[in-house]
Amino acid sequence: MLYCSSSGRICHGILGESYTPSTSMREILSYIYGLLMCPDTDTPLDSTLAGEYGYQSGREKGYPDYFQAASEYFFRKATEK
Repeated sequence: MLYCSSSGRICHGILGESYTPSTSMREILSYIYGLLMCPDTDTPLDSTLAGEYGYQSGREKGYPDYFQAASEYFFRKATEK
């Protein structure tokens, strides 16, 4: 998995100021899944990776390049011994 955070950190309100004791695990996992499917590039933890993803500041730049890099990364990691 190649996610727009080189440290693996996740930044979402549900994990901080929006969290309440009544927040269900299902809600938390749903928000995390949503971030993995559509990273929030308006406030990225790693602006370089967000730029590679292609939607930095609402401008589509390198979207196909990002998926090419992600595919190569996945293949490389899947074939490591």
